[in-house]
Amino acid sequence: MTANWKFEIPRSHPSVKSSPAADGTHVYALVNHGASSDGESVLRLYALAIEDGLKQSQCDISRRAPSALVVGDDRVYVSNTHGAIHAIRKSIVEVEWTYSTDAPIHSSPALYDQRLFVRDINGDFYTIDAANGTKQ
Repeated sequence: MTANWKFEIPRSHPSVKSSPAADGTHVYALVNHGASSDGESVLRLYALAIEDGLKQSQCDISRRAPSALVVGDDRVYVSNTHGAIHAIRKSIVEVEWTYSTDAPIHSSPALYDQRLFVRDINGDFYTIDAANGTKQ
């Protein structure tokens, strides 16, 4: 399939913060939209239709620098450099839960069998239930 669409990211202060991820119907992209009134950056997750690039939804999820995102069946998971993992439920496009590690995360989480596997910069590994955000 040849790419035949382009999504224009709003140009206020945006910068793309990680590689996009896709499932069978959507492409997900994280964009930094500049600073909020308290000086923290606003991170927005866009869900775009895979066939035509139309924006289906968006969600402001964090005010921290993202590391990576991974797409599961029901959720999109975003890790950040302040040691948090956010789970965004696809059907309602809002943060469902957040799990905090003991140190920053600079790597992509892995998703397997409804578990997230995450490593922080101290080298500690975490296994997190992908449905509810509890440590296993």
